[in-house]
Amino acid sequence: MVPHSILDKCTTQEKAEVLEWWRVTSEAVNRERVRSQVIKIPVVFKDLATLLDVIQDSPEDLAEFRKHAYALKDAVSKVVRRKSR
Repeated sequence: MVPHSILDKCTTQEKAEVLEWWRVTSEAVNRERVRSQVIKIPVVFKDLATLLDVIQDSPEDLAEFRKHAYALKDAVSKVVRRKSR
């Protein structure tokens, strides 16, 4: 958020412009963060496929992996829900 010490020195019009600039800039930064995470997803799935190949012969490892996969899915779902509000 823009510090009040800056906004207190602005006219009403300047405040509106500064706050709009802050909003647009913040949205752009957030979009870039999401974009950078989305770009990493294919790499994550490639790594997951490799991991599945390695652990498919061990049911205990597969059960452990599933537990972590569901935790990851839940975490991603929470972020997506929060970002879509």
